[in-house]
Amino acid sequence: MTLYTYKEVRAAAEEAHARGKRVYTHARSSDSVKYCIEAGVDIIGHADFINDEVFEMLVENKDKHFVVPALNWLVSTLEDGAKFFGQEAIDATGYKEGLEIALYNMRRLYEAGVRILPGGDYGFKWCPHGGYARDLEHFVKLVGMTPMDAIITATKYGGQIMEMEDEIGTIEVGKLADILVVDGNPLDDISVLQKHDKLNMIMKDGEYIVNSLEVSHSLQNPVA
Repeated sequence: MTLYTYKEVRAAAEEAHARGKRVYTHARSSDSVKYCIEAGVDIIGHADFINDEVFEMLVENKDKHFVVPALNWLVSTLEDGAKFFGQEAIDATGYKEGLEIALYNMRRLYEAGVRILPGGDYGFKWCPHGGYARDLEHFVKLVGMTPMDAIITATKYGGQIMEMEDEIGTIEVGKLADILVVDGNPLDDISVLQKHDKLNMIMKDGEYIVNSLEVSHSLQNPVA
């Protein structure tokens, strides 16, 4: 179901942009995603049931939009939802078929260079906050991203989606020193990023938040 008209979406986008704000929508159907593209919505949540026409529109406008498919919601609900609602209720959601459709569309969007990011629809018992790195594993194992491309979705694209690409997202001179040092190689096993005991050092703005390594000094300047 598409619950907003194009004019409503366009009005919301225009008013938000006039105030320097970005617009993030929940849009799953082809019509709703089409309205988002035509109205200039910045961030499109889900976009999982798009048809070929809307796929081509997203590809043509890939430098203007971000897609956040919220895959972990579907995966986690299929895996653990029956514990809370019963298997019959989970089967009735159609999520199994929905996940297959979502993965098909995310694969081709990724291959076409559309920016896909992790996150979305967390905060439930079976899909809790703090598990965001699981999306990266889904991107690699289910969507077919390379591990490095999956990491880029959460770092470089993360800076871009927040309009802070000049400050965060990549490790470069002049940017804030937000750095994660992992005991392991996520390029070999992307799931290592979900293991808290493997996160040996976390720096934010050049300050140590977590440090289990033999590094005792702190940066005087929070800019790398």
